[in-house]
Amino acid sequence: MGFSCFNKSSVCKQIVKVLSTVMIVFVLCWLPLRAYQITKSLIFVDITQWSHISYVHLSAYALGMSNSCCNPFIYSYFFVKSGKRRSKTKYNREAVSVQMQTRVTCNHA
Repeated sequence: MGFSCFNKSSVCKQIVKVLSTVMIVFVLCWLPLRAYQITKSLIFVDITQWSHISYVHLSAYALGMSNSCCNPFIYSYFFVKSGKRRSKTKYNREAVSVQMQTRVTCNHA
């Protein structure tokens, strides 16, 4: 049987949103460094002699490494909202179960 995400459930939609956001942020963070490296290897001019190219390389490298720092914020943005909903639902379920237990004990007493 297995898990299928082709149905229109909200959980599957949320998973697709999270994964697409993580992939887009990954591409945006690593693209400048990869573009710099490809440019450096394909251009026949020595770009290391250009002014401020070391700052460009350092900035692109820092942006690529910052991708690891972005992921927890992405996950918390998407899952904290649903966590709040879950906690309210859990609280309501606990309140209902307490009410049901008190009804049962009152009826038997």
